[in-house]
Amino acid sequence: MPFRLPLLRALPPLAASVALSAADFPLNGHQFTLPHGFSIELAAGPNLVARPVSASFDPEGRLYVTESSGSNLPPSEQLKDPRSRLLRLEDTNGDGRFDRTSVFADRIMFPQGCLWHNGSVYVAGPPSIWRFTDTNGDGVADRREEWYQGQVLTGCANDVHGPYLGPEGMLYWTKGAFARLDLQDHRGRPIRDRAAHIFRAHPDGSGLEVVLSGGMDNPVQVAFTSEGEPILISTFIDLSQPGRRDGLAHAVYGGVFGKANDAVEEPVVLRTGDLLPAMTHFGPAAACALTRYEGDAFGPAYRDNLFATLFNLRKVTRHVLQPHGSTYTTEDSDFLTSNHPDFRPTDVLQDADGSLLVVDTGGWYKLCCPSSQLAKSDVLGAIYRIRAHRPDASPELPFPTPSDRAAAFARLVQPPSFAPNSEIAALKRLALRAQPDDAPRFRQTLAREIPRATASSDAARLARVAAEGLGRMGDRNAVPILIEAITRLGTADRFLEHSLLYALIEIADAPALRPFLNAANPLAQRAALLSLEQIPASGLLPSDVLPALVAASDPLRITARWVARRHPEWSPQLAAFVDRELDRTDLDPAERERRTSLLPLVVSSPEGQRLIAGLLADDRVLPATRGAALHAVANARLKEPPASWIEAIASALHHSDSPDTVRQAAVHAARSLTLPREGAPRLTEALRSLVRHPALPVSLRLDALAALPPAATLGETEFAVLNNSLAPDRPATERLAAATALARLGTSAEQRNLLIPAVAQVGPLELPRLLAAFAPGGDLLLGRSLLTALSNSKALRSLRPEDLQPHLARFPDAIRLEAETLLTTHRFDASEDSLRLDTLLAEIQSLAGDIRRGQAIFNSPQAACAACHRLGYLGGDLGPDLTSIGTVRTDRDLLEAVLFPSASFVRSYEPWLAVDARGEMHSGVLRRETADEIVLGIGPGADVRIPRSELAELTPSPVSTMPSGLDEQLTRQELADLLAFLKNTRWGVN
Repeated sequence: MPFRLPLLRALPPLAASVALSAADFPLNGHQFTLPHGFSIELAAGPNLVARPVSASFDPEGRLYVTESSGSNLPPSEQLKDPRSRLLRLEDTNGDGRFDRTSVFADRIMFPQGCLWHNGSVYVAGPPSIWRFTDTNGDGVADRREEWYQGQVLTGCANDVHGPYLGPEGMLYWTKGAFARLDLQDHRGRPIRDRAAHIFRAHPDGSGLEVVLSGGMDNPVQVAFTSEGEPILISTFIDLSQPGRRDGLAHAVYGGVFGKANDAVEEPVVLRTGDLLPAMTHFGPAAACALTRYEGDAFGPAYRDNLFATLFNLRKVTRHVLQPHGSTYTTEDSDFLTSNHPDFRPTDVLQDADGSLLVVDTGGWYKLCCPSSQLAKSDVLGAIYRIRAHRPDASPELPFPTPSDRAAAFARLVQPPSFAPNSEIAALKRLALRAQPDDAPRFRQTLAREIPRATASSDAARLARVAAEGLGRMGDRNAVPILIEAITRLGTADRFLEHSLLYALIEIADAPALRPFLNAANPLAQRAALLSLEQIPASGLLPSDVLPALVAASDPLRITARWVARRHPEWSPQLAAFVDRELDRTDLDPAERERRTSLLPLVVSSPEGQRLIAGLLADDRVLPATRGAALHAVANARLKEPPASWIEAIASALHHSDSPDTVRQAAVHAARSLTLPREGAPRLTEALRSLVRHPALPVSLRLDALAALPPAATLGETEFAVLNNSLAPDRPATERLAAATALARLGTSAEQRNLLIPAVAQVGPLELPRLLAAFAPGGDLLLGRSLLTALSNSKALRSLRPEDLQPHLARFPDAIRLEAETLLTTHRFDASEDSLRLDTLLAEIQSLAGDIRRGQAIFNSPQAACAACHRLGYLGGDLGPDLTSIGTVRTDRDLLEAVLFPSASFVRSYEPWLAVDARGEMHSGVLRRETADEIVLGIGPGADVRIPRSELAELTPSPVSTMPSGLDEQLTRQELADLLAFLKNTRWGVN
C-alpha cells in the first residue's frame, strides 16, 4: 500500500566517497551504474546467503530468502535429494545491512519463488508450491505443506514459479514448459492442456482459475498496476520478429500469449483470435523478476514504475507504463547495470523505507541457460540495496519509533494497492470480486464507454474491465450489449476486442448467440461463431460455418477456417462444399485461390481425399490449384495415405511439362508420405527420374532422393549426386541432406569405398550421419581405410563412441578395437574443459577480430552457422536466434558455446532422442508433438516425422544437435573473426 516515510536512512560511506562519476559505483568486484541521484550498497554478502534466488519480507522486517544448493543436475535427480534452503535474514541494528541469518526450512527443491503471507512462507519448488509455517515461534518452520501439486517436472524445471500476492488477496503463480496438466477450476471446468498459464487461487486453495494461457516456455513473475491489472514477465513470449524473445505482457484476463505452437491450438485453450502481443521486448534477456514500486522515497516520477531483472543482460530495467487504448505501452530504460560477467539478478523487491533490494544469484546456474555453459559455483551471489539520495535526505534512521517501523512493514506485506480516486481501479476491484449485484453497473459502464473507446484510453480501459466483470459473473443479459460493442468497436483495439469476445465465451449463452450467425455485420457473425465454437454443447453445425469460409470479411473468414480445422469430423461436408465451389466458372483468380486454400481442411475424409486426388490427376487443373492440392497432401500427416494420392503424385512428377514449382511441391508431398511396406514402384521410379535429370536444381534432386523409400538402392547417377554434394564447398544444407540420404538408403560395398575421401573432409555436422552409410559393414581393408580417413578428419574430436561404434558392428573385431583406440587418443578430457577454454580464449583475444571476415565465416559452408541459426531475417531455425547474441554473451560465453555445445541447452532447443519401432534412433530438436506424431528437426532443413504408433521411446538427449569441434575446423584467426562478428550482433539495440 502507498506510504510516505518521514526520513531516509543515511547513505553508506561508499556512495558518499565515490569520485568516478555520480552514477558509477565500484562495489564487491562490480562496476555498477545507476541513474544520477541513486547509490548502491551491499545488504547481504555470501557470508549470510551464498546463492540467493528470491526474497520476501514479513511484517517484522525479516527477509526470507531462497538459497540454491548450486546444483545443475537434471531436475528429476534434484527432486530425489533436494538441497536448497529457505533462510531468514535480519538487520538487528537498523543500518540497512543484514547481519543475522538462520535456516527457516531446508531440503527444498530448486526454489523459484518466495512469498511471506499471513504467517507462512510459500516457495515454488517444482513441481509443487510448498507452504512453510513456524507454529511455535522458534524461527524454524515445523509445518511443511504441499499447497499446490503441480503434477509435472520437465528438463528445465520451468514448471512453476511463485506465488505472488494479487490485489484481491488471491495467490498467483505461473506454469511453464509444455507438459499436460489435469486440473479443474472452481467452476468444474477441466484444465487439461500443455499450455503455459498464470493460475490464481485463494490462500486456502479454493477458487482455482486460469488468468492467462500461452505458448511461451517460461512465464515467471506477475506484478500488478495501480489499476489492479496483472503484468507478466516471461521468456520466449514473442519470436515474430528478429531480436525479439522475452518481454512484458499485459496479462489481460483470459488472454492467450506467446509464440504459436501446438500447445495453444488445443481445443481446451480458449481463443479470441490471434495471439495477444507483448508490450515490451527484451530480446534474449532471460527475464525473471518484476515488481511495482509503490514508495515515495525515489520521488514522484518513480511511483508505480515497474522494475525488471534481466539475468542474461546483467541489469535491472525501469518501465514506465503509459495508457494506450485498453492496454499500455512502456517507456523503458536501464536502471542498474554491472560490468561483471557473472552478475545474475534474479529478484527485485521494495523495502519498507522505499529502497530497492536486488538479488544477485551468482554464477552457479547453467541449466537451460544460454549465457553460461560452464557452471561457476565459486562465483557466489549477494543482495544489494539501492537508495535515492535527495537534497532533503537525513542521516537519521527512517523509523523514529518501533511502532513506526512496525507500521511500515505491516503496510509492505499487504496486497498491492489500488490507485485512490480512480474509477478504473474501483471497477477492477469489482471485476475481481464479480458479484451478480454488480452486473448493472458493468452493463451501464460498457454501454457508456464503448462509443468513446477509440478516442479515449480511459474509456477503453473502463469498457475492457466492465466486459471482464460481465464475463466472470456470467451475466446473460449482457450478450446483446457485448455484440453491439463488438460491432461498434471493430478490430482496432485487440485487447478490448479480446475482453468482449471472452466475456461471450464465459457467459456461454448459446441460444442468445445463435441468431447473430445471420447478422448483417460480419463482426457480429464472427463473434457468435467464435463463441459458439468454444461453448460446450452449443450445437454448432457445419452448415453454420460453410458460408463464412469464403466470406469477403477477413476476420470472419479466418475465424471460420480456424473453427473448421478444429472439426475434422466435418471433412465430408467441407469436401462437398469445396468441390462445388471449385466447379464454379464465375470465380476470378483471387476467389479461386480462396477456395483452393480450403483443401487442407478436407484431407481427413475419403471424400476430401478423392477430391484432392482428382485435382492432381486432372491435366486441365491450373498449376496453382495443383500446387495447393500438393501442399494439402504434404501437410496432411496421415498414418496411411490413400493409394490414389501416391499415384497422383507420381503422375505429377512424370509430366514433362510440369513447372518446377509443381515438381518441388510434388517431391515435398512425396517426402511427407508414409509409404506402404510393399513400396510404391511408380512413385519411386518417378523420383529416380528427377534425380537423373541433370538440368534440374541440385536441391530438387536431393529432395527427390530423400523421398525414396528406405529400402531403395542407389544407382550410379544417384550415388554420384550424393557424393558430389558432400564436397566442402557445397552449402551446409546440401551436405547434410546428402549425408542423411546416404545413411538411410542402401549402398554397395563399392560405393562405401568411394565415400572414404568424403569421410576425411566433411564437417562435424555431417560426419555422424555419413558414418551410418557404413552400417552394412565391410572387410578389414575397408575398415582400415575408414579409420585412416577418420584420423585425418578435423571433425574427429566431435565424435562420440555412440556416433561410431553402432556402425562398425558388421566390421571385423579388429576394426572395432582400433576405432575405440582412435577415439580415446583424440578425445578431450572433460576435466580439462575450463583450462582448454581459458587457453584458447587467451590466444583469440591476442588477435584482432574482423567483423566482416567473421560474417563471411558465419555464412560459409565451412562453419555452416547460418544453416541452423537466424540472424535478422536470414538463416535457419534449428538453433536459437542469434540476432541479439552480442548483448547477452561475453567472449568467454560465446567460446564456451562453440567448444561445449552439449554443456547446456537453450529452452525450446533441447535435444531429444527418439527410437522407432524398427530400432532406428533419431536425435534432434522437438519441433512438434501431437497425439498422433512427433516431429524432430534433425538438421538444417531436415525433419523426421515419427507416428506415435511407431514411437518406441522418446527421451531427453545429453548431446546437442550442434556439433562440437568447430575449433578444429577453424583457425585461431577465423575464430577471432567469428567471435567479433557475433559480439556485434545487436539488432534493435542502440
